This record gives sequence, structure tokens and C-alpha cells, in this order.
Amino acid sequence: MKVLQLTKKIVLAVLLTLSTSIIFAQEPTEEPKKKMQITAFNLEFGSNGAFTILTNEDYLKMKNSAVDPSLFISNPEDYDLSYSSGSGASFSPSVSIGITPYSKKNNDLNYNREIRIKLGGNFGNRRSFSYYNDTTAPYDTLISSVTNSTIYLDSTHRSYHSYMEIISEVNIGISYLFKTDASKRWHFYTGGGIEYGFAFQDYVSIYDNESTSYHSNNSENYYVSYHDPNYEYNYTDTKSKLTSHSHFVRLYVPIGVNFRIANNNDFFKHINLYASVSPGIEFQIIPNVNTYTSPFIGMAFLGIRYTVN
Repeated sequence: MKVLQLTKKIVLAVLLTLSTSIIFAQEPTEEPKKKMQITAFNLEFGSNGAFTILTNEDYLKMKNSAVDPSLFISNPEDYDLSYSSGSGASFSPSVSIGITPYSKKNNDLNYNREIRIKLGGNFGNRRSFSYYNDTTAPYDTLISSVTNSTIYLDSTHRSYHSYMEIISEVNIGISYLFKTDASKRWHFYTGGGIEYGFAFQDYVSIYDNESTSYHSNNSENYYVSYHDPNYEYNYTDTKSKLTSHSHFVRLYVPIGVNFRIANNNDFFKHINLYASVSPGIEFQIIPNVNTYTSPFIGMAFLGIRYTVN
């Protein structure tokens, strides 16, 4: 009797378990939530530059932030400024991934939008200054064999000094792109982006040139060229590290064109070529020195894109 009661209890428990399983199995399961997807990998080669107006005060800031300031001229006011430039031409390679967002409206990925996350670098120059100074002294007196006039010949000593900041920078950035019809072979895009960079190497290349030349200075009617056998031409080329490494923040608007190599080939339909230009604003932040706000432009001369969609 006890065995029969135990058997009934077991059967009831099994039936209860089965009925519960059937009820839950009949309930509709929630559809997995769709998300954005990585749909492209990009490799690009380009250049960028900023355009900063610099003064003697900026030169002194660079000098005072150098590890060895004795390599710099002390007072730039004693020299003529040949040029100063904050523009830099940098080699700028990068790799990035393209993420396609999901559109609730279309219940599908929106291939006409893209979030692009990149890792890149800049290798080139930023702040540059060039100074020179001419010192003249009487050297000789010439008598013209044609007009019998006197021409005083002066010796001129020229001192030339050039300073160029060289950086090696690593940066990360993110941009959001709006595209024309990305299903077509050609499409255009624009958007907005932000980038942060750190100069892990920052130094000043220094070039000094001391030379002597000779010329006439007393008459507009004569030009005398004279080569002295004791002509001097001495130069040094050295560099000094900077104590403060630059940080960069850039806000930019990418404007580009994309071309898909093929439409039907199983391999080349995934390969794209693109080029872009990115005007914007750059903030070069040098701790304890200064922050330079400059117009900025970046260019991707050649971009290679592989899509996985």
C-alpha cells in the first residue's frame, strides 16, 4: 500500500513537471535585441597640419622649455626674423574600424551611417623659427677703371639660426559619418569627429650657420662680387629635447568619397578605396608653457577599406 502511494506521488510530480514545461514552452520568447555591428576595417595614409601665428614670445617659451636652452640665441630682438611658422606637415597613418548602427525605424542596420574609431600617429614638425643677423665692417677700397670713382667694399658677417620642433605623436579618435546611398559603387560622406593625441617624442632641431661674404654698399650704381680665399662657412646641426610634451585635441569635419572596386566579384566587392579632407580646429596643449589654438586640416590621400557585411 505504501509502495502504491509512493508511486502515485511520483507520477503526479512527473505530470506536474511536464505540464509546467509545456506551459512555459508555449509562451512566446522575447526576440534577441539587435545591436550595432563592426562592418569595416580601414587603413589610411595621409598628412595633417596646423596654422599658428607665432611671435618672439613664443620662441622664448620654446627655448625656456628646452632641456638645453644654451643652444638657443638669448635675445631674438637682436636678430631679424626670417620666418616663423606654426604650420606642420606630418605623415599621418592610421587604422580604424567602422561600426554600423542599428535603425529601429527600419528594423535593420543603417548602412548610411557609421561610427569610426581610429588609432593613428603623426610624425613631423610644428613650431618653427628662423633668425639672422648681418654685421658689416670696412674691408677695402676699389677705384673704378671706367669711371674712376671710389667704391668702398665692406665685409659682411651673417649669423643664421633655425629652430624646428619635431614631434612623434600617437592619437585616438572617434567620428560619426553620414553617407549618401552606401549601396552604390560611389558614395560621399561627411560628419564630425574628435581626436586626442600625445607627443611621446618632442624635441627641437637646431641649425646654426656662421658665414662671411663681401659686397658693395656705397652706391646703387655698382655691384661688386668678390670672393675671398679666407671665406668662412661654419655650421652646426644639433637638437635639444623639450621638458614638456605636447597634448593635442582636434575637432574636425571629415568630407570624403568612397569607391567600391567591384560589385559582383566575391573578393573585390569587399574592397573600397577612399580619400578625405578634414578641416577643423587644433589645440596644442604644452603643460606649463602655453596652449595654441589653430586652424587645422587633415587629409587622407589613400584609404583602403574592407567591408565584412
